[in-house]
Order: sequence, then C-alpha cells, then structure tokens
Amino acid sequence: MTILEAVNRALTFLSVPPISKMSEQTHTGRTMNRQFDATRKSVLSEYPWAFAIRFSDLEVADDCPFKHGMRGYKWPEDAVAIWDVFFGADRIEETKYLVEDRYIYTNFAFPAVEYSLDIPFEQWDIATKEALTHRLAADACAKLLRSEELAQTHLQKYISFGVLAKRNTRNERRLDVQASGSYIRVRRANSFGRRLNNHPGFRP
Repeated sequence: MTILEAVNRALTFLSVPPISKMSEQTHTGRTMNRQFDATRKSVLSEYPWAFAIRFSDLEVADDCPFKHGMRGYKWPEDAVAIWDVFFGADRIEETKYLVEDRYIYTNFAFPAVEYSLDIPFEQWDIATKEALTHRLAADACAKLLRSEELAQTHLQKYISFGVLAKRNTRNERRLDVQASGSYIRVRRANSFGRRLNNHPGFRP
C-alpha cells in the first residue's frame, strides 16, 4: 500500500472521490497532503506497533540537571515515543523514570530504553497501514465532511488496531521475563546492532 493508496482508501471510507496524486490542487488533495504526515506521526506515537519497536542504551545528557534525584538522559534522536526504561536483560516492574521535555530521567547508571522509531510509511507492515487509513479518515473527516459521528466510527476502528498492538507487546514482554537470558541478549543485540553482553548495563 502506497501513501496515495492509503489516502484514497481513507477517502473511500468517507465516500469522498479519490485524488490522482498527493500534490493535487483541490480542496481534498490539499487537505490530505497536509494531514497525512501528522496522522502518520500520531499513529507511530500512540501505540507500540511491533514493526517500529527498537531498543537502545541511553546517553547521559550533560547539559541536563538532576531531577527528583534522577540523572537526565537524552531522548533517542529517532524516537517518536518512549514505552519503557529498564536495566539488564530482565525488565524490572518497579523501574523509576520520568520522561519530560525530551529528556529521560532515571536513577539507573546504565539504562536502556524501548521506543518507537520514526519509520517511513512505505516500510510499515500491512496491518498498521490499515490502522492508519482509519485514523486518517477520522482526522480528515472533520475537515472534509464535518461529521463527528463518522469520524468517531473510524477512530474506534483505529483504536481497536492499537489495543491489539498493545496487547501483543505486553505478551512479548511477558515472554521476555520467562525466556532465558541468552535469548533476551540475542533479541536485544538484533535491535542494538551490537553485542550487549559487553555493555556494563546488561548482565552477562
């Protein structure tokens, strides 16, 4: 599904004629061109879609003061949302951290972060692309039709995709806790692009 196909699918939900290209100089074309990237970023940041999840160690922010006794770390440059901050191979439910003003505060010495990467639409999986078409329909509905009822219908369909993504992520975290340490290290290494067992923040 291309961007144009996703846009026209959203327009179909609204019974609005399709556009021929994203640069089309019509009210519909201009509306969808302006709306698409905002909706794309909203979708990435609202739910933990599996294809966008990444893991990284955090870099100390030297220009950031301590807050509530916690050291400040830099927000990952390519992140659109932070889902968890943890230490070691096993997640600790009582992790204490604060995300504020694009900084992450925690009392861990070598924290790692789970986040969503800002990924171009063309690289999304099919299910999340379908979810976006419903969110886009809801967002565009207010501008094209001013129908709150129709917007809510497609927003709820989008949310159902998001709830499933959140449930799947929660189940995967549960498996992380049950799995062997070596499995978790391999999984983390695939995301980091390096061996984590040499990093002081992770258990060997």
